[in-house]
Amino acid sequence: MIVRNLTVENFRSIGGKAIEPDRRVLIIGKHGAGKSSILDSIRWLLCGLCRGTDAGGRGTAKLVRTGQKQMSVSATIEHKGESKMLVRRFDGTDTSFTATGFHGPSQAQADAALAWLGVSRELLTAILDGDRFFALGHGDAKALLMALLPCSITVPATSDAHEDEVISLEVCDKRYEDAFDRRKVAKQQMKDRPALMPPTEPPGDIPGTEAQIELRRKEREGLVAQRASDQGAAKGAATGSQRALTLAQTRVRQVEDDRKRIVVNDAWTVEDALSRVAVHVEALESLERTIASLVEPGAAETAVGADSYETLLARAVALRKHDPEQGCVMSRDVTCPVKSKRTFSIAAKAAEADAAKLLTAHDARLAREAELAKVQGSIETTTLAIRAWTERADALKQNDVALEIAKKELGDIQGEAAGVPVAPEAQGHPLDAQIADLAARIQKGTSILQAKRERLAQQTAYLARTEERKTLQKAIDEGEAACTLYGPSGVRVAALQGAVGSFEATVNVALKPFGFELTVQVEPWSVVVNGQPYVMLSASEQWRVAIALQCAMAQVSGLGSTLVDQVDMLLPSVRKVLTQLLVLPDGLPLEQVILARAHEGDTSSFAALGGILQVVEL
Repeated sequence: MIVRNLTVENFRSIGGKAIEPDRRVLIIGKHGAGKSSILDSIRWLLCGLCRGTDAGGRGTAKLVRTGQKQMSVSATIEHKGESKMLVRRFDGTDTSFTATGFHGPSQAQADAALAWLGVSRELLTAILDGDRFFALGHGDAKALLMALLPCSITVPATSDAHEDEVISLEVCDKRYEDAFDRRKVAKQQMKDRPALMPPTEPPGDIPGTEAQIELRRKEREGLVAQRASDQGAAKGAATGSQRALTLAQTRVRQVEDDRKRIVVNDAWTVEDALSRVAVHVEALESLERTIASLVEPGAAETAVGADSYETLLARAVALRKHDPEQGCVMSRDVTCPVKSKRTFSIAAKAAEADAAKLLTAHDARLAREAELAKVQGSIETTTLAIRAWTERADALKQNDVALEIAKKELGDIQGEAAGVPVAPEAQGHPLDAQIADLAARIQKGTSILQAKRERLAQQTAYLARTEERKTLQKAIDEGEAACTLYGPSGVRVAALQGAVGSFEATVNVALKPFGFELTVQVEPWSVVVNGQPYVMLSASEQWRVAIALQCAMAQVSGLGSTLVDQVDMLLPSVRKVLTQLLVLPDGLPLEQVILARAHEGDTSSFAALGGILQVVEL
């Protein structure tokens, strides 16, 4: 990988800077000039993180130059014969990333760019800054090396698999993730299903207890039936008398209810009904006299001739229109003998008077017929009322008789019932004590049965929960075993230990000129340099080990590029060794190395490299 056409805007202390990096670049400048910021800008462009951000890339806003709200870094990246323009921007709120040839959201394009380079984000971060590798946890460091190195993972034979199985790192990771998830789910289910307390005693014989209760219940029912029979015989006479009395009282109430259905007013008597009949009879007689006077026609209805009303009107119209000069009224072909028009006018008036009399007679006849129909309707209504009140009077007479008979029967029965002795209820029965004892035994047995059923339910729940927890525990144990087998300390350890030897050799090629030798122990994890743990080395020594490590990872990954900062912290003799390794043609086989050092101090180790080393001064 080679970085070309680097453009930095508002990143840290850099307001705007464009650099065209060669294969070997040395960035120099005074302290605070922005040398480290140039290297950090490349890291931020490619990985989305650098000094000042956390491992997740959070804290980007702190990278923006003071007084500015936005920043951007862009560069052309050459890799394996291809070149792509990469741009990462921060607009004050969100970060975006684009790469030529890729499409989709920023994260999708960033992932595609890493895939194009053939490295993961974690590996690229370590290649560009070796300190990042040593800051990783043991598991993450092992995972990074596993992804970097060609490892063949062998899973030992088990009872299910009779032969060793060779799997890839991806398969190993997938099995580890699945086992981790299964174990997590099983543990949560185990937590949600706490162990239950077993019952303090066994449930006991439930069917036997049920049979005893049923036996006592039938025994009690027999005694209760016998007591009822004995008491029934003693109450027979009183019950018969009471029944007859009840029937008589019911009969009286029925007769009284019948009377309420006959009349609305309970106070009405037969005489009241007959009085209503007499009033309606008198009204009927008056109506019959009226209708007799309406049968014969009146004087106003006397007929006037045989002609109709329409004929008389037509005659009057013809007479008024007649002209004697035009011929006779009957025929125009006959000469009219009457020559005076007044004669015809008198005749027309006579015809009109006869028509008016005929109309008056007609109206009088219609009025009489209407009145006649009205009176006939009243006669019918009155006749119905007479009939209804007559029937009501008859019903009241019958009800009075029935009520008198029912009350007499009630009085007779009450007299007879007074002499019948009542059965003594308060004396009790000889079987009462035995029945009460059986009831108490049944109640006690029911309580015992309920307790036995509760213990059975508790035992059933306990056994089911115990079996369920056994199944979950088995799943947890299997998950634990799978996590141990496929996890960071499992079968991958042996595979990594076998592959790490060649990686150590690559690292030591860069470390040997410094007089160091590195050893990696996979389990338990440790990085040892010249017999000392890495964490015990001085800052300068750790810096050299980190540089050697990131150069080795750049070679093994095929990326072939790295960044080196703070070169000025080395002694001149050590800088000379670094120059031989990273700058000279016979040094490490890297495509591009970008170094940074302060302008002050001895620069003799780089003075003679003008044709090989591109110097960029800030």
